[in-house]
Amino acid sequence: MIPPNLSLVIDELVGIFREHFDRIANFNNNITILSSQTPDFSNMKLPLVAVYDVGFSSEQVGLGAGFGVSRQERKNQFSGDGKQTTFKLSDEVVKPILDVVIKQQYSEDNKARKMITVNEHEDFKVDYKESTVIFRYPPQKGDKNIIIRYIVRRTTGEIRALRLKIKCFIDVWTNDLMQCNFMTEEIMKVLMDNEERLAALGINMNSPEGINLLNKANIKNGSLNDGNNVSSDDAGGTFYAAETETTTTISTSRPAFGRRLMYIAETHLKVLKEIPTIKKIEIREKDEDEDEDKEK
Repeated sequence: MIPPNLSLVIDELVGIFREHFDRIANFNNNITILSSQTPDFSNMKLPLVAVYDVGFSSEQVGLGAGFGVSRQERKNQFSGDGKQTTFKLSDEVVKPILDVVIKQQYSEDNKARKMITVNEHEDFKVDYKESTVIFRYPPQKGDKNIIIRYIVRRTTGEIRALRLKIKCFIDVWTNDLMQCNFMTEEIMKVLMDNEERLAALGINMNSPEGINLLNKANIKNGSLNDGNNVSSDDAGGTFYAAETETTTTISTSRPAFGRRLMYIAETHLKVLKEIPTIKKIEIREKDEDEDEDKEK
C-alpha cells in the first residue's frame, strides 16, 4: 500500500507552484504544471513544470512511544428557548471548561446581537460527571445562540511512526534559457517562502540539488545547437538528465532548455494504537463469613 503522505507532498507542491505562477503576469494561464509518477511530455506546451516522486526511503521512529492522554477541543451549539437552564454536552468534558458564549439580542427589531462571555460559578456551573452545563438564569430564546467550547478526553495509547524521505523531481522546460533560469529560481524561492505552510502539514523540504536537462536532437558535434538550423526531422526529441537514467520525449519545433531540481521531502506516517483509559477502580473487601464458608 502506498502511504497517503506521498500523494499529499506532490499535490501540495503542485498547488504552491500554480498559485505562485498565476500571480506572475508573464505566466498567467500560459504555464503547464503537472504531476505524475511517469510524466508524459508529448505534445505539451512550453513552458512547463513537472513534479513527481521517484521513490522513497523510510526508517522507524517512536516505536512504542507513549503519548499519554489525547485531548481534542470540541464546540457545541444550543438554541435557547428562554426557559431551559440545563444543557447536555455531546462528549465527556475535561475540567476546566474553556468558555461559554451567549449571543444576546439588544436592538428593538431583534436583529442586532452582541456576544457575551459568561463565567463559571458566577453565571453557570458544570456537572463534570454528567457532562452538563447548568445556567443560573435561562439564556434568552435564539437560534444556536449558546456556544460552549471544552476539551474532550479521548484515549491513551502508543504511536508508531515511519519517517519517510521522498525523493522529488521538479523539472522545468522552456524554449528560452533565461526563462528557464528565472523559473528555476522562482521555484526555489517560493518553496522557501512556504516553509511554514509545508511544516504545518508535516512536510520538510531540504536544500535542492540541480542538474541540466539536455535535448539530444539539438546536440551536434558535442555542443548544444542554437536551433537556427534544426530540421523538421529534429523537431522534438529525447531529453535526458546527466547522472540519472530518466529519459523523456517532448514535441517542440524549437530547442528546449531544461533543469531538474532534486529535493528530499521528509514527512511521517503514523499509526496510533489505542489503549482505553481506566475510568473506575473498585476494591472489594473480603467478607469474614465467606472465608469461614470456604474453610468448611
